[in-house]
Amino acid sequence: MLGFTRRRVETDRWTAFRSHYGIEPFYCTPGIEGAHEKGGLEGQIGWFRRNHFVPVPEIDSLAHLNMLIDEWDLADEARRIGTRPRTIGELFAVERPSLKPLPVETFETGRWFTPRVDRFSQITVRTNRYSVPTRFIGRQVRV
Repeated sequence: MLGFTRRRVETDRWTAFRSHYGIEPFYCTPGIEGAHEKGGLEGQIGWFRRNHFVPVPEIDSLAHLNMLIDEWDLADEARRIGTRPRTIGELFAVERPSLKPLPVETFETGRWFTPRVDRFSQITVRTNRYSVPTRFIGRQVRV
């Protein structure tokens, strides 16, 4: 039993992902005892959401959204969090030399399945059912 400890049961996929990128996991304590451990990060995520996604931006494509996020990220480098003496960009410049380079090979985060389309024009992926065009009935599709 894990209880309210830092121990976790990791999935095989998470273990492969973190191994690929050299991540050493450090898990927060669940419950009220660990409530202080991640508040700063969650607070900044909330700040970003409230300042950039409320109201929901109107975009033309995913590429357009990515461009906007890049612009917001760049502008954020000049922002100070609370009363900290340095900006986000200045703090990152200090941290950057300590970061490891990313691996040359990317890690495929998705999974491929080849379910057969049933007579109702549906496929099952894990526990979910999805409709597909009727022309695929009886055939296997790659999802």
